[in-house]
Amino acid sequence: MKKLLKKTYRAWPLKKQFFSLIKMFGTPNHKIYQHLNFIGNFEVKVSDVKSFKIRHYGFLIENEMFWNGIFN
Repeated sequence: MKKLLKKTYRAWPLKKQFFSLIKMFGTPNHKIYQHLNFIGNFEVKVSDVKSFKIRHYGFLIENEMFWNGIFN
């Protein structure tokens, strides 16, 4: 059953868009968002006027930057 759930999660489209929507309402607990990752590009804000884009490959550092930003 666990393998089936993992396979379904990996194939689920639009994860980034769904997670971005969740992020608009607040960041989930670390125990939850550590499992919510995706593969794709996203923007990291450095300040109000500066930002950069990074490719998320599903690893910890990218996941932390997506959910918490670069300085948290």
